[in-house]
Amino acid sequence: LESEDEEDDEDEDLQPGQECGTWNEEGGIKAKVKKSFWIQTHGTGTVSQHLRASCTKKGKCERNAIQQGLRYHHMPALAKLNNGTLFAVWQAAWDTEGENDQHIRMSVSRDSGGKAWSKSWQLPVRKRGAQWSPVPHVTPSGKLLLFYSESAGECIRDVKPKPKWPPGGDVKMTSTLDLLTWTTPRIIYSMHEDGIIPKVLANKLVVMSSGEWVIPFWRENLMLSKTKWSEEKKHCRTKFNRFNESSDNEGEPSAGILISADKGESWAARGKLANAPIPGTDGQKTWLIENSVVEVGRGGLLMLFRTHAGFIFQALSSDLGQTWTMPRPTDLPNPDSKIQAMRLSPRGPMVLAFNDHQRSYMVIEGQQTPLPDKCRTQLSLALSGDNGRSWRRIGVLRGGQAPGLRFHYPWMLQTGCRLFVVYSKFYVSGFKHSENDRELGIRIAQVQL
Repeated sequence: LESEDEEDDEDEDLQPGQECGTWNEEGGIKAKVKKSFWIQTHGTGTVSQHLRASCTKKGKCERNAIQQGLRYHHMPALAKLNNGTLFAVWQAAWDTEGENDQHIRMSVSRDSGGKAWSKSWQLPVRKRGAQWSPVPHVTPSGKLLLFYSESAGECIRDVKPKPKWPPGGDVKMTSTLDLLTWTTPRIIYSMHEDGIIPKVLANKLVVMSSGEWVIPFWRENLMLSKTKWSEEKKHCRTKFNRFNESSDNEGEPSAGILISADKGESWAARGKLANAPIPGTDGQKTWLIENSVVEVGRGGLLMLFRTHAGFIFQALSSDLGQTWTMPRPTDLPNPDSKIQAMRLSPRGPMVLAFNDHQRSYMVIEGQQTPLPDKCRTQLSLALSGDNGRSWRRIGVLRGGQAPGLRFHYPWMLQTGCRLFVVYSKFYVSGFKHSENDRELGIRIAQVQL
């Protein structure tokens, strides 16, 4: 597997009782990508392109076999098992997002640096619809929990060339002790609760200092509202839809959290943050999706959102998500793409992974520079030492520009004194990759702070 740095690194995981030291955020922490590796690659389906994507410049081919034929790999997540194994998981499909065959795939790396990854395999549980956005969590006892959404309600859209599910559905939970045998998934939040509307996950579970488990989620019916549903599927109609069809469905788009006080045995939904006003506009509002949460103080939560307003928005709760402040924009740009925030341990600043530009341009040395159409680039890290009131950029994980090219959907994992960031790279449907850019899929970067 090719990396930017061919030198072997020492194991930087912490020993029992050892800490990374004091985080001196004001001292100027910088992020440097130390190594990067492919977890799962895919090309356009030809054998020659798969071979070129799987071999290094030195002619050595990667250890994990490429899953021939699967051309969609997205929404990666990462966890570290109690035995030191790195566990990566994502959603995959034969061609594009939302197909009925969309499922959860996973791979493991048994070296501490995430250099070599196993052949990926499908989550071995029964499914009826598309599976979305896996969220792993490892308990202190070593059990691996996996949360995800599964399309439900027969609300599959009859589009060409293949029918597609809208994002989300029932939120489900399964678990394993050995990665081979998984418990029967159970629904922890149904698509039919709070109105018929799909529920979606995107970011990690947070264990509060008071013991509660918190998972950010959102309710989304955008694609339902754009579809003309038959009488047999009128339950899929939204209250406000493009065709002005009547509906008694009370489900409305909003964001919130799922919270458990008994370590995942039972769950409750809190919060319905929606339609945040965009400052400086004539009453325009933005959606709030793919939210990420970080604990601030005891029982306090900071929630950050992807928006189409051009900036990351944030809201605060001081009562474990019962009530929230009005979501407002931060100073950080957002091209309507997923972000992730977390707190570095021990007792460190917050770190944020995000695409550092707006939808059509990025700012370089104070000047607006146009971006190619539908490009997401400048995948970056920023730190906050004041609980999200201000942010300081500390490094760029990945750049590169081309029409339709995207480095996006980051997920971070701190292991000892290292930070891993996993993300997906692909071209938007309808855009062709360049002859010099055939490596696409799920990639992991090892970052030194």
